[in-house]
Amino acid sequence: MESTVVETALGRVPIWIRGPEGGPLVVAIRGAFPETPNDFEWLDAPGAQLAFLHLPGFHSPFLKTISVAAFAEAFEEAVAARFPGRPYVAAGLSVGSLAAMSMRQAQRVLAIEPFLETGKLWALFEILSPSVVGNGAAWVEAIFGRPGDGRDYRSILDGLRVPTEIIVGDVPLFPRRPVMGLPSLCDEADRAAFRAHPLVHLQQGVGGHGVHMGSQDMINEALARLLTRL
Repeated sequence: MESTVVETALGRVPIWIRGPEGGPLVVAIRGAFPETPNDFEWLDAPGAQLAFLHLPGFHSPFLKTISVAAFAEAFEEAVAARFPGRPYVAAGLSVGSLAAMSMRQAQRVLAIEPFLETGKLWALFEILSPSVVGNGAAWVEAIFGRPGDGRDYRSILDGLRVPTEIIVGDVPLFPRRPVMGLPSLCDEADRAAFRAHPLVHLQQGVGGHGVHMGSQDMINEALARLLTRL
């Protein structure tokens, strides 16, 4: 896989590239705390070129600002520099899906397990222990906030202007209970907001927040639908 680094106004953005230069372009944004550096590389679109990005701070340098808006801004600048003039689908996992939904230069969006308000994500805060977070505490605070208060990302959905496929897990966030692994971080209020948006097609896959591990065929089929309309 080819790799390159683009200097943006907010900092350096590495891009890992696979596939033919002339194919349709997919910008794939990995999630936070990826299990491996190669997370999301199972994404498949025959004939397409895929450009993989890590969230800044995970296998990728920090930017000057830690925020979803800053990530999207830097990613857009990097993609425009490396792939000038090319239309693309922005695809993302978890926090990466929020960045994908925020990229106004994308013609289509594939969002896997996005969430709109973080203060209610009890299951997430339970696992974000010091041993897991390590020296990323400032990153977690900036992106997720704190239990109860959290961050509000509803404006990202309000600003969505392109056809978007959203895939969420079937393991509900509520009620609060002992769980093995993260349930879906998209609760019923979020799902209702997605269903109400005229440009969103919402699907439910198998699993919790890690729905991408058990629903890869569904995700690749959703990507294929978006690419046919690119």
